[in-house]
Amino acid sequence: MELVRESVRRFGHQECRESVAENGFSGAGQHPKVLVTGGAEEILGRGSYLEQGLVAMTYGSRDSLVDFLHVDNLVQGHILAARGLSPDKQFVAAGQSYFLSDSKPINNFEFFRPLIEGLGYTYPKINLPVNLIFYFALLTELVHGLVGKVYNFQPLLTRTEVYKTGVTHYFSTEKARKHLGYVPTVQNDLSGVVQYYRNTGHVRQAGSSSSLVYYIVNILLGLFIASMIMSYLPLVK
Repeated sequence: MELVRESVRRFGHQECRESVAENGFSGAGQHPKVLVTGGAEEILGRGSYLEQGLVAMTYGSRDSLVDFLHVDNLVQGHILAARGLSPDKQFVAAGQSYFLSDSKPINNFEFFRPLIEGLGYTYPKINLPVNLIFYFALLTELVHGLVGKVYNFQPLLTRTEVYKTGVTHYFSTEKARKHLGYVPTVQNDLSGVVQYYRNTGHVRQAGSSSSLVYYIVNILLGLFIASMIMSYLPLVK
């Protein structure tokens, strides 16, 4: 999906204006993309895959593009939307929905390159086809569904995550610009995030060990269980 635009309004513009006149209430919907801020622990990934040495490859086309949203741009969007619900702006935002992002699509893995290298890690040189990773994620989900109640391991990836990070999808902020005057002030900037993690001791330590063996064991276990299941399937004669 390239340059998706807002095509559906939550309420008709006229209905919202009438609601404002009668009840003094109006609203606008915003659809932010992946939020980037300086102190979000989640950005290193579940269980910190980067620190565990599991960020060893990328996948998908190197030309695939996604977009991100810096928290400063999100705040700007909220302020402008609030102003757009006022009589001074003729309730231009009433009942409208807007996509917000940094308005600068970038490859998902290239976006995180400054973080990876800024913390002392090596950016992966191996790139795998997205379909291969998709079916690996599918197999992981199937195995987790079968044994999760007995052995609840953490899947490395899900199919949703694969498509979210390895397939082109970004959105147009043109409507927000025209209606609200939205212009991103920060674009694809991870410098604050890198500084935060450096200050909190997340820089790679020389000779630091990883839990890669843990995930290798999980993968081998999953493959063993899958092969056992497949052994009971009828043979083609």
